Amino acid sequence: MIRIGLSRWFIQAAKTPAPNGHVKISLTMVPQASRFRVLVKHWHGLRDELVERDIEVEPILVERSELRYDLERKALREATVWQLLAGELASSAVESCLRQGIVDCAGYDRAAGIWLVKTALMKNVERGQSDVPETTEYIDLAADMRAIREERERQRIERERLARNAYAAHVEELARRERERPETKLSFELLYSLISAAEKKEAEEKGRITIRNVFGEFRIPVATYGLVERYVDKVYEASYCIVFKDHSIPLGDECLMKIALLKTDPQKFLKTANRFVRRAA
Repeated sequence: MIRIGLSRWFIQAAKTPAPNGHVKISLTMVPQASRFRVLVKHWHGLRDELVERDIEVEPILVERSELRYDLERKALREATVWQLLAGELASSAVESCLRQGIVDCAGYDRAAGIWLVKTALMKNVERGQSDVPETTEYIDLAADMRAIREERERQRIERERLARNAYAAHVEELARRERERPETKLSFELLYSLISAAEKKEAEEKGRITIRNVFGEFRIPVATYGLVERYVDKVYEASYCIVFKDHSIPLGDECLMKIALLKTDPQKFLKTANRFVRRAA
């Protein structure tokens, strides 16, 4: 017995004589149940909803007949035929399950599923075994499908969290290396000599410098490739990316460029910078 998603299927393999010296080979997959309770998406315009539904399933059958063998090379040719039939049956079985909705409702890997089914079919053929179908009328897969969907979503969120942490560590390492450059130290001396005492204190304590103008409040990070965040009436509006074309220019000079633009020509800053909207974590 093999699985396609959560559904179980019995395998039957047969080789029988056929007229005119031919041999008939067949592979059959029989579903464990004739009716499955599954979880499917139901669309309401642009919004989708997960609903439970009963699916009627018909047995999937693929067979090929009238295959003539050369007796001296029978084993080799027969193995090739079994592989062809197993590949066709695996592909049609997986596609049928996907079409009818009796596989995991999210993230199912079609190619991997076909490979696993074909491998299971060939193992049965090599052992000369066929399953005895122990079918039932009804199987409820909805609860397991919901659990799988929730676990995949949890894993997706965890992967994104790890990616954010790795990126933050990478940015911090770039910033550390940047701060250690002699050119950077000189650029920060220039930066601190041209900003107010309050702005210098904020930069040292919070790692940013806040500039306020008619377009809102802009928080400039004192960090390599940092995005400038814009707040309007204390509410986050968007993030903006603007850097020199020459990326070798020291960090302090880059921060000073952003400060100068936002203080003297904020419209040019907004027109030039790329705008991003930060997605909620």
